[in-house]
Amino acid sequence: MKQSPDIDESWYVCEMAKCSSVHFVKWTCAFYVYKGLLLLFGVYLAWETRRVQIPALNDSRYIGLNIYNVVLSSVTVVSLSSVLAERPMLSYTVISALIILSTTVLLGLLFLPKVRALEMAPGLA
Repeated sequence: MKQSPDIDESWYVCEMAKCSSVHFVKWTCAFYVYKGLLLLFGVYLAWETRRVQIPALNDSRYIGLNIYNVVLSSVTVVSLSSVLAERPMLSYTVISALIILSTTVLLGLLFLPKVRALEMAPGLA
């Protein structure tokens, strides 16, 4: 029996490579503690600069909103990455979209009020 030349005899094998370590949980916890301390330091700086007299430098309210945004998106991304561990394509898509959304909101909260203030400033148009 002869096969026709137009039949494709290719096999596709899906494989997923995953790194693991005995100390994975320890390193992950250390990483989360480090990032948490950096967020707390950001909260401290926003709290200390909340009464700055120069209006262009008084961003503590927006920085506080950005820290809330980062914490909320970080908790969401960490929980989704553990829930979607067996579906790497979906996990990558959802986590990437959340990171891009979080970064866009962060930059919008930080810079859009300054742009609006520049537009409303007399003599700059």
